[in-house]
Amino acid sequence: MDFSVKFYLEKRVKKITEGEKIYIENNVPILLSFTFEGKRLLFYTGHRVDFSQWDAKKQRVKPNIFNKNGTSSHTINTKLDALRTAANKIYDTAKVLGLDLNTQYVRSELKKLFSKTKTPQDTSFWGRYEQYIKDIEVSEGRRKHLTSTMNHFKRFLNGKTVTFDTITQQAIKDFKAYLQKGEFKNDKEKAKGKNTITGILKRLKAFFNYAIKQDPKWTKVNPFDGIEIDQEKYGNPIYLTKAERNQLYDADLNDDPRLERIRDVFVFQCLIGARVDDLMRLTKSNVVNGAIEYVPGKTKDETPKTVRVLLSEKAKSILDKYDLPGPLLPFISKQKYNKGIKDLFKKVKLNRRVVRLNPLTGIEETVKLSDIASSHMARRTFIGVLHRTRKNEVIASMTGHKENSKAFSRYYAIDDETKKEAIQDLD
Repeated sequence: MDFSVKFYLEKRVKKITEGEKIYIENNVPILLSFTFEGKRLLFYTGHRVDFSQWDAKKQRVKPNIFNKNGTSSHTINTKLDALRTAANKIYDTAKVLGLDLNTQYVRSELKKLFSKTKTPQDTSFWGRYEQYIKDIEVSEGRRKHLTSTMNHFKRFLNGKTVTFDTITQQAIKDFKAYLQKGEFKNDKEKAKGKNTITGILKRLKAFFNYAIKQDPKWTKVNPFDGIEIDQEKYGNPIYLTKAERNQLYDADLNDDPRLERIRDVFVFQCLIGARVDDLMRLTKSNVVNGAIEYVPGKTKDETPKTVRVLLSEKAKSILDKYDLPGPLLPFISKQKYNKGIKDLFKKVKLNRRVVRLNPLTGIEETVKLSDIASSHMARRTFIGVLHRTRKNEVIASMTGHKENSKAFSRYYAIDDETKKEAIQDLD
């Protein structure tokens, strides 16, 4: 290749002396180095960072930080990606059209794309909120949750003129009550469970924490000061036993092709442990040397890591049953899939009674498996079947959980099978 695009920090830095101390000024420019046909162009990217914020190996700003101008690493890295793409396109276009490729031409083309007059920033409350959602470096799944939280808050305020000063501690308390009651003028809001409310309030608080740290500050007062947010409360995870999973796998559903397809997808999910969003993105290209390989969407923008799950014989038999041009299996919408799973459980009489925490009240209740079956139960089943005999590290390598994830601790409640084995030791 006779061209390359790299990024690095400018090395010409200013030394500042304070008494006996001499230090190098941080906050230095990020430069694009475009080398082609023996020529080299340096182009200022428009952003500066401290040396400690730069990952020289990856040529990117380290995640989840802000430079002295308050610009997030996500925004800066997005710009770097766009510059790299543009530089490559400029080079390819010039070669195809036979243009005279020189530094003046490349700089001119880059300036056309990236030196445009900036659109005035919306400094209203909602403008700041949207900027926060855009700039914060999180996964796309997390970004959707942030947008959903903003929309809940908008509906609560019901078109009122809002500024940071009008959002008081009482407003936050009223918002919590609004989410709890479910007494709304439209059908877009329903009463939220305790854990859901906790998640919404934590995300809203994070926005105000972000706003108060900006330079200059977007607000000087955080309405969450003095407000305690309840911690999420989870019961023991409910999942299928290996025998129940096999009951589904062996069930004769020839009289109901819809439920047969849903059964195949659900059991396959039980056998690879993927989240439903990741599951539905899988194609034949994700099958590599007898295993499923993919990058979990929940963490791909934070700590991208390829998950590899070897296919069991049951999983292979399900894949062999279908030969589709696009998706790996006959996927349907998440809503129809979750409803179909409940219909499937009722059809095959998977009605074991289990104790769970009611998501709205947080009070224990006894329910049938068929009433609470969902796509996430498949992921829990994958973990639940393995947790008694395999180390967390092994399971996490196949589920995409982060190291030292607290999610696994809930699977270690003493189950009846473990108690039975203990009693047998007494004989």
